[in-house]
Amino acid sequence: MFIYFRRGGLMTAWVRVRDRITARDARGLADLVITLSDAERAEVARLLPDLRSDLRQAAGRRAGERWSPDPGGSEWDGDGDGEWDEEGDGGEGNGRGPGAWDGPWDGAWAGDGVGGHGEVLRIAGAGVLAGPAATAAWLTRRELTGRRARAQEVIRVLAARPAGWQAEVAARLVKKIRTADDRNAPLALAVLRACGTPPPEHDPLVTAWLRTRPAAGDPLIGPLLPRIFEAEGVGRLLREERLEPAPTRWFALIEELVATRRVSRAELLDGCLRRFLRGGHAIDLRFFVRLHRMLDPTPQEAAAHVRDYLRLLPAAPGTVAELALAQVHRGGPYDKTEAIEAIGALTFRSEAKLALQGLRWLEREAAHAADLAPALATAFGHASYEVQERATRIALKHAAAFAPAGEILAEAVPLLPATLGTRVAARFGGDVTPQEQPAAFTPPPLPTPAGPEPFPEPTLDVSHSVYQWVDGERWLAAFVRQAAGDREEMRRTLAEQFGGSYPQVYAHEEWVDVSHWIGALARQVTEPTSDPGPTSDPEPTSDPGPTSDPGPAAGPGLASASVTISTSRSRQEMGPDRTPTAADLRDGRHARHDPLTPAPNDSCRRVDVADARLTGRGQPVGSIPAPA
Repeated sequence: MFIYFRRGGLMTAWVRVRDRITARDARGLADLVITLSDAERAEVARLLPDLRSDLRQAAGRRAGERWSPDPGGSEWDGDGDGEWDEEGDGGEGNGRGPGAWDGPWDGAWAGDGVGGHGEVLRIAGAGVLAGPAATAAWLTRRELTGRRARAQEVIRVLAARPAGWQAEVAARLVKKIRTADDRNAPLALAVLRACGTPPPEHDPLVTAWLRTRPAAGDPLIGPLLPRIFEAEGVGRLLREERLEPAPTRWFALIEELVATRRVSRAELLDGCLRRFLRGGHAIDLRFFVRLHRMLDPTPQEAAAHVRDYLRLLPAAPGTVAELALAQVHRGGPYDKTEAIEAIGALTFRSEAKLALQGLRWLEREAAHAADLAPALATAFGHASYEVQERATRIALKHAAAFAPAGEILAEAVPLLPATLGTRVAARFGGDVTPQEQPAAFTPPPLPTPAGPEPFPEPTLDVSHSVYQWVDGERWLAAFVRQAAGDREEMRRTLAEQFGGSYPQVYAHEEWVDVSHWIGALARQVTEPTSDPGPTSDPEPTSDPGPTSDPGPAAGPGLASASVTISTSRSRQEMGPDRTPTAADLRDGRHARHDPLTPAPNDSCRRVDVADARLTGRGQPVGSIPAPA
């Protein structure tokens, strides 16, 4: 903890600096440090690191208090952790934004690691530290640079220092930039603009500057814009810049600079060509291709660079090669050697579009056919059949011109398909590659289908949720079979399996699952009185459907348990939009379609469980005939 130093009743320079730091008085601190003497600067520079350490520790303690449970019920009591902890200062730099405990000072959440004191500490360091290296290191400390760090007062203090010292600090700040979105880039760029020193050569500086959306009056345009053609990462950063439907930000800015003659067209064209000749992926060159298209070189400008455009034809990405070929044609004339070299480069390219353009150029230069025979032979081996066919037509059309170099074409005949090679060989000789005959397709033998297996034995031992139709059929078959036999044994078996199951089955408006039907049948056997019956009087129907008297042998509870064989709702009774309810199905007013058995027609048929004893004789439920 620091104490106040007084000399002759007056506060020392350190105390005045310290008071403004703890008060976060950025402007007052900047005014103060600019006026300090060398001795006072040395005194403050000696004590400043200790103050930074104390502020960082206090911010850490305060962060722990804010995020820890408070038994008193308040998240933060506002008590300070030192003389510089004023009410509401918090802001440990966690980047989470304001919370319920924020004090009146909004800058507390600047996102730094010293309780919101990062800006004033940077101002103090910029004004009192002697060495450029120490100053640059202090200004770029992570705990002092928050997400909303302001640099205006820092720049004002730096501008008051000697010019050579400023240039050294600016150079060191630039070298600390690593990426286009580096947190140190805004300060470094601001220092460069303020001190006017030439920026050092550093590729990340260029990409960081491009991200800042500079205006036309930016003093860094002059030294940094020409470097976009050499700096790595520029093309990928600007790959989304477009000319249509309207020029985007950077194209509009460059267009304005060219119109006002702040940037030379010749300089931009030279830069594009230098960037093309360096090579790279098409996506990295996309911005420069569009920039070249925007500049739209004149025939005179294209002629001045025709050799550079010719050098781009063999290996540049397709978009660049197309651009270069257009400028070669625009900028002519060119000598015979250059034309032969360019045509050979084009016919060698894998892109069919460029190879075809090379063949068109070759046909226009038929007067030099003997020298162009190697380029034509190269086209014979192209992967595109269209290119091979065009090369064959040219060879036959200008056969007399190519006759002196016929041996070159004859050697390339095997590269052509048999249909084309035969035509060329008839004129120039050569061996035709025989056309391969595809092997006759013989289908493999089909696997022997597996024979039908016997249907599984009926059983009441299935899970409460039936997912396979086979399990439902087995259960219903066993139910009907045992209903015609020992019913007491069946009742005990079902009570063990389904006792208490499906308690809400009768509350459902619809039974859409096989398990609901099985549960209802089991409950009718084990709890004959569980069915609450219809909720209203049955609607009159013209044909209630055939039923049968269960007879005295049916036993209690089985008279009302019926098995639906195959049903579909009656259109006359239900109408097109009405869905049957569970009560309808229980009372026989409407019959539900059993998903286990297809519905043969639109009639409704019911078979009582008691009748199964008389008619089914243990047959599967789907085969029990309906009673007459």
